Amino acid sequence: MIEKHTPLRSLLEELRNAPHGAIEGHAKYKVMHLLANCWHELEGAGETAMQARKLDRAEDVSWNPPVLSFTIERHGATVHGSSRAELHRWSVDMHQRTARCERGRYRQLLPTAPRLDVKAIAARVCEAVQQGPSSDCDLVKLGNLVWKSDDEIEVKHGRLVPGEGYQQTVADRRRRFRKQLTERMQTIGWELLSVQRSMTFRKI
Repeated sequence: MIEKHTPLRSLLEELRNAPHGAIEGHAKYKVMHLLANCWHELEGAGETAMQARKLDRAEDVSWNPPVLSFTIERHGATVHGSSRAELHRWSVDMHQRTARCERGRYRQLLPTAPRLDVKAIAARVCEAVQQGPSSDCDLVKLGNLVWKSDDEIEVKHGRLVPGEGYQQTVADRRRRFRKQLTERMQTIGWELLSVQRSMTFRKI
């Protein structure tokens, strides 16, 4: 039972007078303000490092007794360059005094980066390799392809697949490029020796 004259009691009384379903406008602002006052009293409220001060960003607030639900847009991943924000759907059970969070949905905040054509880049590298040490292509001139000897080369994959953008996207691009280049190099008679700052290949 919720005691009298507590923030939780104030919220419950406000909800008793609220229509079932969506809560919007000034009513939404008031309900979320009252919820923020008692957020610390709810079991599970600290999940995902959720704080009461963030409740003013709530969207899609809905009251279906005894559950008050709402969505919060979280921006943690955008700090690391992500173009998406994670959406957390919270359900507050007024009878149980619990707050539960459902995750797994996202909102696209910025246009997604175009998919890098790693096949085309790998094909350019292989073409330069087939031209031999005397090749004067841009890859050699820029130092992205370095001949160590007639049968050993280094490919500066970090330069060919730039590091700008969301970390996970960059890592995925480089992984796809390494796989594609390794397979293509094998078809022209070169094997991968090591992968560090550069990819080292030796002629088979």
